[in-house]
Amino acid sequence: QEKQRLSMAIGLIHNPDVLFLDEPTTGVDASKRYDILSYLKKLNQKLNTTMFIITHDLESALICDKVAILKDGRLLEFDTSQNLISSLPSEGLIARFTIEDLNEKKHWTGNVMVTGLSPEKKSNHSKILSNIGYVPQLELLNLYFELDPMVNVEVFTSTYGMNKKKAKETAEKLFKILDIPRDTWKKRVEKMSGGEKKRLSMAIGLIHNPDVLFLDEPTTGVDASKRYDILSYLKKLNQKLNTTMFIITHDLESALICDKVAILKDGRLLEFDTSQNLISSLP
Repeated sequence: QEKQRLSMAIGLIHNPDVLFLDEPTTGVDASKRYDILSYLKKLNQKLNTTMFIITHDLESALICDKVAILKDGRLLEFDTSQNLISSLPSEGLIARFTIEDLNEKKHWTGNVMVTGLSPEKKSNHSKILSNIGYVPQLELLNLYFELDPMVNVEVFTSTYGMNKKKAKETAEKLFKILDIPRDTWKKRVEKMSGGEKKRLSMAIGLIHNPDVLFLDEPTTGVDASKRYDILSYLKKLNQKLNTTMFIITHDLESALICDKVAILKDGRLLEFDTSQNLISSLP
């Protein structure tokens, strides 16, 4: 991050009237992107420099007065960021910026049910857990890199008591939805690209057909231009499998594809609303 800020300083060293920034948040962890964008805002206000940000990152675009959307060199849209955001669809998923205890909302009443079962009964715990999937932030936490994807599937499905035939059929279905190339199915995971590993990690999280899937920072460490692909696959999975998804993220772009967004800080619920309503309330 210090290198990123030094690069900004070098670009501004001759006090230019106009500054172009090419993907200023690329390669920066999701939790650090906010800092970079805050520095850009600060520089803009202190130096009164006009800034052009070239980016695939929707969060970067939101700090701008005006946004131009281009494709293949053609201008598709040009408007304020708020007007463009308000026109985006948001259906299909549920998002969380962090997952902590929501009991701070004292006035909430009723019963909590998970996949139709009460977690208060210990006898329900194993059934509830078998209906929940999890995709960690780092693929190395749920993939064996020295094994091929199909053997990974066998390892994880054995813990759910799935027979090999059913596991193979489910894996092939998920691999096709996620566009995992067939020629990689029998190769060691370590030979796969970063995007293929990310998609395989999602497939492993869904291999037992859970009703609920938790994804921890699914776009962290992914290049800005690739984040859209990850989010598109999540939408596709949600629509094809009808799985409820909880996305734990610092990435505003990830939150925008969701039906509902909960914003938490230090374990306390600050906001809970549709993504469009929350975006429209931004200053």
